[in-house]
Amino acid sequence: MADQSLIVGYIHNGDLKARFVRSLLTFMAYDAAHRQTIKQLPYECESCDIVANRNRVVQNFLEKSGGAEWLLFVDTDIVFTPEHVYQLLDAAHRETAPMVSGLYHGFLSPDYPWPLPFAFDVTDNGEFRSVIQIDTGMQRVMGFGMGFCLIHRGLLEKVAEAHKANPWRWFGRDSATIGGLPTYLGEDLTLCKRASDLGFPLYLHAGVRVGHLKSQLITFDSFVEGHETYLKKRAARTGDVTSLEVLVQPEQR
Repeated sequence: MADQSLIVGYIHNGDLKARFVRSLLTFMAYDAAHRQTIKQLPYECESCDIVANRNRVVQNFLEKSGGAEWLLFVDTDIVFTPEHVYQLLDAAHRETAPMVSGLYHGFLSPDYPWPLPFAFDVTDNGEFRSVIQIDTGMQRVMGFGMGFCLIHRGLLEKVAEAHKANPWRWFGRDSATIGGLPTYLGEDLTLCKRASDLGFPLYLHAGVRVGHLKSQLITFDSFVEGHETYLKKRAARTGDVTSLEVLVQPEQR
C-alpha cells in the first residue's frame, strides 16, 4: 500500500471557528484509533499575511515533518469528517494525482448572488471560471482554493526547485493576462498555475463535499439550490426555458 502519511496544515489570524476545531480534533482522534496516517501534530501559522503563512506551512512540512508524504491544507472555516480526508487520500497518487481538492463553495461573484464552487477552469481569454458541471468523482480542473486540498511532497519540492530564486516559492501573486489585461492571481491559484506549468495534473474530487462556514454553513446543496433559482429567474426574464439544464442528476446529490 502506498505511503499515506500526512500532516495537516492551517493558517489563521488568531481566531478559530469552533466547528473547524471540532472537525480537526475528531479527525485526529479517529485517525489515531484507526488508520494512523497523521505523522505529526498539525502545522499552523498565525499572522494576517496569508501568502507568508501558507509558504511557512509548506516549508515546515518539507523540512520538519519527518518525511510525511502528504500535506493537507484545511482552512479554518471548513467543516469536514475523517471520511472526507480518507477519500482524498485514497484517490490521490504521488504521480498521477499529486494535488487533489475537495469540493466546497462560496460567494465569488457580485453578479451571481449564490454559492459557486471554489474550483476553476480557464476560459479562452485566460479567465478562471468556477466549474459548474459537477461529477461525483475525480475531474481535471485548472485551479482551486486551498480550503481542503491534499498535496504530495514531490510536487512541492519540484515547485520549490523551479522557483528557488523567488522568496515565495509556492504561494505568491504571479502575474497573468486575463481578457487582454494584466492582473495578479491569488496565492492559491498561483500555486495551481506553477504546478500546472510543470506538468502536474490538478484534480477536483467532487465526491468529497465539505462545508464552508460563512454567515451560514455553505454546502453542495446550497450551490445546487442557488443555481436552480438563478436559472429559473433567468428563464422568466428571457423566456429561454432551454437554459434550465440539469446541473447534477438527483442521485448524485
